[in-house]
Amino acid sequence: MFEKMNLMSRFIVTIIISIVIAMSVLSYFNMKRQNAQFLAEIETQATMAAHELMCIRKIIAEKQKVINTDSETGNVEFKGVIPAIIGREVSELFSASTPFKMKQTSLKYRNPKNKPDEWEAKQLQGFESNPDLKEIKEVVKLEDGSKLFRCIIPLKIDEGCLKCHGDPATSPTGDGKDIAGKPMENYKPGDIRGGISVTAPMVEVSKAITSNRNFNIFGSAIFVFLVGVVVFFIVRNIIGFLKRLVENLHEGAEQVSSASEQISASSQTLADGATQQASSLEETSSAIEEMSSMTTRNADSAKEANQLAIKARTSAENGSQAMQEMHDIMKELNSGNNKVLSIIKSIDEIAFQTNLLALNAAVEAARAGEHGKGFAVVAQEVRSLAQRSAVAAKETAELIHSRVACTENATKVTDKLGIALNDIVVDTKKVTDLAGEIAAGSQEQADGTMQLSKATTQMDQVTQNTAATAEELASSSEELSAQAKSLEERIDELASEIGMRNTDSDGNLEFKGVILAIVGCENF
Repeated sequence: MFEKMNLMSRFIVTIIISIVIAMSVLSYFNMKRQNAQFLAEIETQATMAAHELMCIRKIIAEKQKVINTDSETGNVEFKGVIPAIIGREVSELFSASTPFKMKQTSLKYRNPKNKPDEWEAKQLQGFESNPDLKEIKEVVKLEDGSKLFRCIIPLKIDEGCLKCHGDPATSPTGDGKDIAGKPMENYKPGDIRGGISVTAPMVEVSKAITSNRNFNIFGSAIFVFLVGVVVFFIVRNIIGFLKRLVENLHEGAEQVSSASEQISASSQTLADGATQQASSLEETSSAIEEMSSMTTRNADSAKEANQLAIKARTSAENGSQAMQEMHDIMKELNSGNNKVLSIIKSIDEIAFQTNLLALNAAVEAARAGEHGKGFAVVAQEVRSLAQRSAVAAKETAELIHSRVACTENATKVTDKLGIALNDIVVDTKKVTDLAGEIAAGSQEQADGTMQLSKATTQMDQVTQNTAATAEELASSSEELSAQAKSLEERIDELASEIGMRNTDSDGNLEFKGVILAIVGCENF
């Protein structure tokens, strides 16, 4: 049944039950404390009455020591009275004038009025077995259901009691009897003679306790009623606040749920885009790495081509210089050939002159006749040598002319080759410069490609981290959406507990109708 109650009913019932339990416990302990106080008061009064009687007995015993003897009759005359008799009479008077019943009692009683009842006999035996007991108190329940407070204190023998209860040899009459004519019991100081018993009826106490209990119950009922009314109004205000709070929480939960779903969708889209971007960046990074490798190889090839161009330039410069030297040598050879031609021409002229001279010598030898035959022979030989020299000079001249022509042609070719080599040197220098620029540009391109590759790798890592973060965000958004839905369910449960239904036909949160307690309050 309690589970079927709504929150307000549960709250009010719980508070009222708690207050009732608290008031019951408080009343119980309060009545118990008051009972203890009443009992303590009775104990105090009963104990005081018993001790007062004890004091009276002691005073009487002390007074009994004063004894006079009549000189004429010889009778003993008491200036005091017997303590036991006075005690009995005081007890009877006390019992007659108060609700308390008091008497002197002993297991070895002399007067039948002092005969102990069952409870008193039991306690007197307890005193004898334990002489150190000061008093015994007990609440006794009778057969009719009523209660009595019983108290007993021990009567111990002291010096004043030995006159009547001491050694029979000390009998004042010499016959083992005391002054009252009763046999002496031979008690010693400190022995238990009996006890003073006080009985207090608990009727008045029970009436007071019952009246106090009824007052506590009535007061507690009024208090619980007033507290219940106050709690009801307080709870009604709290429930009203909770209803407004539930409406706000429901709206907030719906907004959180909608936002979490949007965040989840956006996060999923972001995660997919980041994954695709990461894949594209991986492909781009791979292509850039390949391009970087190719650029590095191109840079190395450009460096090698630059070195070869520098080497070719050096070789071209050396060839141009050698060609210039060969051109100079060809010029010198051409100049030497001209000189040789000049010499050969001179030799040819000398041969011609020699031939003329030989011819003239032959003519003169012929003129001389016999005397000139030897000279004619010599002249003939000289002429022959001159002719041969002329022929050799002619052939040599022709050969030298041919060589001079070749040398001139070679000189022209050498000039052309020198010009071509100069052009090659100039072009090779340009090629070398361009190759150097290409090598430098290729190196810069390789460095830039390397940096681009590193940047792409970093972008790839960032994109992957972004994709992972987006996936985590999507997962968190889904979890947040689930928690928001769970929160909506809890809010719906709370709304149902405080008297609101979840949603109407349009999906809006509305009151289910006030609960029974609120209806009662509104009609109050």
